[in-house]
Amino acid sequence: MARFKTKHTEWLLSNMAITVSSLLSSNPKPLTSRPVGRPPIEYVNAGPRQKRKLASDLAVHQGHNTSLLVHAAAVSAEKSNEEDTALVLKNIYLTPSDHNKVRKNLFTQKTDSVRLTEDEAFFEFVLKIAYRLKLKKWQVRDENGKKEMAKQKNTIQKKMWNAMALHVDKPKQNGNGNTNDGNTARRAFAKPKLLAEILGLDENLIAYFNSILIAISCHLPIDPTQFKKYCQKTVTLYMSLYPWFPMSATVHKVLMHGYQIIEASILPLGVLGENASEARNKYYKSDRRLHARKSTRQKNMEDVFHRAMDSSDPLVSSIYLAKRLGQQNKLPLPADVIELLESPNFLYPCNMDNNNNAPVFDANNSDSDSDSENPFTIEIDVEDDF
Repeated sequence: MARFKTKHTEWLLSNMAITVSSLLSSNPKPLTSRPVGRPPIEYVNAGPRQKRKLASDLAVHQGHNTSLLVHAAAVSAEKSNEEDTALVLKNIYLTPSDHNKVRKNLFTQKTDSVRLTEDEAFFEFVLKIAYRLKLKKWQVRDENGKKEMAKQKNTIQKKMWNAMALHVDKPKQNGNGNTNDGNTARRAFAKPKLLAEILGLDENLIAYFNSILIAISCHLPIDPTQFKKYCQKTVTLYMSLYPWFPMSATVHKVLMHGYQIIEASILPLGVLGENASEARNKYYKSDRRLHARKSTRQKNMEDVFHRAMDSSDPLVSSIYLAKRLGQQNKLPLPADVIELLESPNFLYPCNMDNNNNAPVFDANNSDSDSDSENPFTIEIDVEDDF
C-alpha cells in the first residue's frame, strides 16, 4: 500500500472534473430488458433431437391433425418455391390411396436387375406355373387368389425341402437375391419325375426342359436342325398343357431362337460359358497370396497376370490333362441329348446302359490313368558362339 501511494501521489492529489449532464438529461432513454435464456434456434439449424421436439410441439398444438399439417407443409413448400415437394405432399393430401405407393417406393429395396442364367430362368418358370396351377391365371390380383397362391407356394416349398433338401424362393441371409440359383435349378431338374410330382406338372415337359438345358451347356457341337425339332416338340406340348401362362423372355429365346444362336456360333454353346473363368478364381487367390510380390499393387497384379499366362499355355496345361480329365466326375449324357449332337455315333463309340440309356465308356479305352504321349513337341535351336 505504501508503495502504491508513493508511485501514484500526483494522481491522488490532483483535482478531476466529471460531467454528469448526460445522466441528468430531461429525456432519458428507456431501459430495455435483455433476453433471458438461450437464443432461439431455427428448425433448419437445430439438431435431430431439437427437430423432433419442435415437430412434436407443433403437432400437439394442432391437435395431431395430420391432414392439416400435411396441407400446411404443402403450402409452405409452394411459398418456398419447392415445387417437387409441394407436388408430392399435395398428392398425399388429396389422394390417400397413394399412401401405399409412396411407402413402397421409400421402403422397397431397389436392386439392379440381374440377368438370370438359363437354368435359373427355366426353374423360375416352372415354379410360377406350379404356384398358379389351381387358379390357371397368369395375373392374380384378387385377395382370395393371392391367398391361394401363397398357400400353394408354401406347400411346394415344404415338399421341395422334404423330398430334395432344397430351399426354394427364400431370401438369402445376406439379402442379395433368393435361393433359386443355378445349383438349385440343376439339382431339381436332375430328377424330372420327382420334380414333376412335387410341382404337379407334366413329367415329359420337365424332362424336355432338362434335356434342352443339358444340350446348351454341353461342350460338344449340337445339330441346329435336330435342336429346332426338339424345341418345337417342347413348345407344342407346353401350349397344349398350359396355354394360360405365357413364356418368359429367356424361355422363349431358348425354345424359339436357340437353333439360330447355335448356327451363328463358331464354337459349341457350352464352351462359351463362364464356368472356366469362375473356376480360375481360386487359383488367382492362391497365386496372389503365395506367388506374387506384395511391394506394390501394380507388381502384385503383374505377377498374377504373368502366372496366369504361363499356366494357360497349351503345352503347360496339357502335361496333366489326362490326369485332370480322369479326376472329373461327369454324369453321362441322356439319350435325348445324344440325339441332338452333330455326330453322336462317332463321338460315342460305346455301349448303352440298359437302365438309363446313357453312354458308358469302356474302362480299357480310357487313357485317364495311362501315361499318354504328350501331343506337343518342342524344338530348340541352340547357337554355338564358341
